[in-house]
Amino acid sequence: FRHLMTLYHSGYSNLEPDCETFTGYIRACAAMDKNVEKAFQEMISLYTSTRKEALKPTAEVFNAVLLSFSRKSVRTFHAGNESMKLLKQMLDLGVEPDTKTLNFVLHNLTRGNNKYSFVMVTKIFERLKECGYHPERDSYTLHYILDACGGYATTESEIALKKCLSTFREIREKKPCWSQHLWDFEQSCLAAVDQGACC
Repeated sequence: FRHLMTLYHSGYSNLEPDCETFTGYIRACAAMDKNVEKAFQEMISLYTSTRKEALKPTAEVFNAVLLSFSRKSVRTFHAGNESMKLLKQMLDLGVEPDTKTLNFVLHNLTRGNNKYSFVMVTKIFERLKECGYHPERDSYTLHYILDACGGYATTESEIALKKCLSTFREIREKKPCWSQHLWDFEQSCLAAVDQGACC
């Protein structure tokens, strides 16, 4: 791939890479955990300078980068922040996120007990709604939302509890038979709402 890019930049315009070529290269970089972000930004730079449709990144390539963030065992706060930036870049380019995109971003935000996760996750859904995107929420998405509800400020406790309960309803609709752990958690949230306290 590097040889291809060298030839392209030296004047061989017929060797211009497309989205599929870049996606394959970025996936290979992710598998080796090497130069993923650099390769991705090279793709974005080429697309924004040419605006050629064949170069426009897809959700698939964004997901490859997000997955590389999720695989890192250190710098969890960095992974969450970088995931938020990547999602913003995706939306600014008019690329529609899919369920995998949403799950990777939520996973990277909620791991490591990020104390700002609830606010950040709330902002994600607000921005997606503003852009007219409504990616399907699967069971992973819903569990990540529950995880995010654990990271709230004192002033957001009531909102977080209500979000927990609405998420429980979604989980119940998707999977009527659920674990005792989820059942106990739901009951504790209901009790906290009744008492006007935080669970």
